[in-house]
Amino acid sequence: MLGFVFALIIGNLAQSIMVQPISPDFVVKPGSYQSKCGLYGLIPFKPTARKLFQALPLDENLEPRILSCQDEFLHVAKDGFATIYNAEKQAVLVLEGAVCTPRVPGCVNGLVMKGDNKSLEIGGKPVKQATVLKSYKTQQLSPWPFEEEPTRLRYKTVSELK
Repeated sequence: MLGFVFALIIGNLAQSIMVQPISPDFVVKPGSYQSKCGLYGLIPFKPTARKLFQALPLDENLEPRILSCQDEFLHVAKDGFATIYNAEKQAVLVLEGAVCTPRVPGCVNGLVMKGDNKSLEIGGKPVKQATVLKSYKTQQLSPWPFEEEPTRLRYKTVSELK
């Protein structure tokens, strides 16, 4: 029983870290992932799980949080790109930046939203354009993956991302 309680505490801690939106001046390191639904997004076979859940005598208010979250992932790659993927693992938005070189003092490797003006940078290079799928163009970047909507960002819509 104590192991189960410990696992629940660790799971809740991991969940709170995984779903936390990126706040200004926080650096998302290259090679890392952020998840919109956190551990809830890892539940396989959601329709089957939803039927099983509805058969249980539990509070109905829990179901939407656990089973109805449409997961998205933000991946900050080591090559200066940040990509948002939908639940089907299809790239829906790409941000292009750079990779810091040792010669550039003060360069921050990774994705960061500058706190003073809410602009985005990857590898010290300002991100001025987001390439986004047409079907995703109405989505906002706040409240997820960013705590606040980035400024100074133009959107270029395309029918397919690579």
